[in-house]
Amino acid sequence: IYRLTFSVSTASLVLAMNRTVTHSQRATANALATFFTSLARSIAPGVAGFIVAFSLSSGVFRPIVGAVSMFLFLAVVDGASSLSAVTFLQEEIDQETSVRKN
Repeated sequence: IYRLTFSVSTASLVLAMNRTVTHSQRATANALATFFTSLARSIAPGVAGFIVAFSLSSGVFRPIVGAVSMFLFLAVVDGASSLSAVTFLQEEIDQETSVRKN
């Protein structure tokens, strides 16, 4: 499910970006998107490791509560990113439809 969600959201964001950025600035926008994607992929394992270590061994939570809260946190972050991508694409589709009608 993760790979499917990641593939769909990444493809949606790339398509939306290519539609919203002018042709002359598209290479710069793609370079920035690639940079920030690579940055997130390099930082994510450390952040995930910290979250796992903290939630399971900090003593603040019982280990089962920490594990459940960790997965809920990750699910909320994934859901928020997917929802924002879908909302952004819907706005683009609505704008394109209104332009075609006029």
